[in-house]
Amino acid sequence: MPSPTPSPTTSEAKPETVSEDHRWSLVTFKVEDKLYRVPRHGFTDFSSVFETMFSLPQADTTQEGDTDEAPIVLPSCTKVEFESLLRVMYPTAPRVRQVDGSKEHWVHVLKLATLWDMQEIQETAIAELEGLNLGQIEKIRLAKEYWVSDWLVEGLTDIVQTWGTSTTLDELGRELGWEAAARLVDLAVQFKPMKGKGTAQLPAPICPEKTCNKRHSLSSFAFEFEGDGIDPLRLTETCTSCTKEFPVADIEISSACPMGEEKLSEEIKVLFGEELKSMELHDIV
Repeated sequence: MPSPTPSPTTSEAKPETVSEDHRWSLVTFKVEDKLYRVPRHGFTDFSSVFETMFSLPQADTTQEGDTDEAPIVLPSCTKVEFESLLRVMYPTAPRVRQVDGSKEHWVHVLKLATLWDMQEIQETAIAELEGLNLGQIEKIRLAKEYWVSDWLVEGLTDIVQTWGTSTTLDELGRELGWEAAARLVDLAVQFKPMKGKGTAQLPAPICPEKTCNKRHSLSSFAFEFEGDGIDPLRLTETCTSCTKEFPVADIEISSACPMGEEKLSEEIKVLFGEELKSMELHDIV
């Protein structure tokens, strides 16, 4: 059987040029003592820093990163951090081998995504870390280092709400500075719900049941309170004649907790306003 002969039209047709998504240009990076030869499009697609770098004209015929002999040196990260980022950018066989989901891995990814303005990858790292139970101080430290304003407010709010049961004053002072730590402790004292006991002196109550109307001789009511002071404490009495329970007084104990959660959040945003404003300038969530 004779071999098939391509038609003149087929042999003379010029191949279609495909996008870089299907025609990869490789680039060589050097991190510490190791060379990495990876597709360039991931860095230009995800990072405005690298997109700008690769668009700049270079005088030499061989551009930096074209070969192993002329790599782009990345002094601002370690091999472990860079490889963590590569596993997210270029996942291999995702149905067989999942991306490492450890906290350390995603912190590495967040660091480089922030450094190189990789917003989509940065948002992914933040979402993954939010599901990994960050500690209070850890969340604040990462928030300040990588400009995640929501984490700063959440971490500080959590410290105030749980003050005395988790973070110590020494830890807080080392992380925030002693002046800010002292102010935060003051907020914690104002916010902390209180417990207590009291006695209310009231006129002798009358049962509201129309068929009863018994006047009770009790005029002193003992009560206990525990809470945020938003709702009044309702005192009730059970009629000894008809057994009907009825309210006799509402005791306001709002002084037990002069600051609610909404006010607490506002105070924290004022206290750390400069840092939060700086984070907003970096367009970080």
